[in-house]
Amino acid sequence: MYDKKVDVYMYAKLYHNKRPGIWISSDDYMKLHLCVQTLCNPPEPQIQEVTPDLYAMANGAINNGSISADCVRVPPEGMEADTSAL
Repeated sequence: MYDKKVDVYMYAKLYHNKRPGIWISSDDYMKLHLCVQTLCNPPEPQIQEVTPDLYAMANGAINNGSISADCVRVPPEGMEADTSAL
């Protein structure tokens, strides 16, 4: 892990060269990506109860502090979740 980034393709290719046939389908690559992502992301801090900001609520900005706008999960290329089934 360098600069909090991991080249999943490089590691997949490395293991494929060592043991051909280890990655059979695209689901295997997705599982590898999710495992590496889980290892790289630190656990989320416990959410503390915060009193609501009445001024912000009056202006339409309702946020109880449980959603962070700066942390977004980006799925690997071609593996976007299909939300139509939900």
